[in-house]
Amino acid sequence: MSDPEESEAKSAMVTYEGGFEAVVKRMQARQVPLSFAKGEALPALDIDLAPLKSALVQALDPKGIPRAKSISGHMRKSVELNDEFIGHPELCKLHGLLIAHLRKTDQPAHTMDLFTRLWDTEADFLFQHLDPRWLVSAITTFGDHGQTDVQRRVGQSMTVLFGAMKLYESERLF
Repeated sequence: MSDPEESEAKSAMVTYEGGFEAVVKRMQARQVPLSFAKGEALPALDIDLAPLKSALVQALDPKGIPRAKSISGHMRKSVELNDEFIGHPELCKLHGLLIAHLRKTDQPAHTMDLFTRLWDTEADFLFQHLDPRWLVSAITTFGDHGQTDVQRRVGQSMTVLFGAMKLYESERLF
């Protein structure tokens, strides 16, 4: 038999503080569109991609980074991605930034067009320079926002496959 106090303590434990509503609220907050400061924008659809392939992402001077509360969501995400892509081509960072915008409830109108253009014109380059995490994110992005039915179906199917692989690996390890 279990101790009544122990039983009460267990029933009082909450998996998620605030319950399901708090989880949903937190998830919705993560989908708020990234804001832009005056003069900020995603590159134009017709941007020359060649310089972004040859320029490497450099470490930012910590003194030059504005305080998080005083910068736009777009700039905050750009700074965050900068650390991940140091030493990689700027095109890879742009790819990550486009995915970040596309995961929000709203984004600039040409975001998916620019993302698709990267893959239409620079797929070999992206395959060579992006790690598996970003390749999976690209496939998921096509599943969510693909411009054709085929892009969406293949992206969604591959996302399900990757999810099943993760589940299998988790079960195998634990």
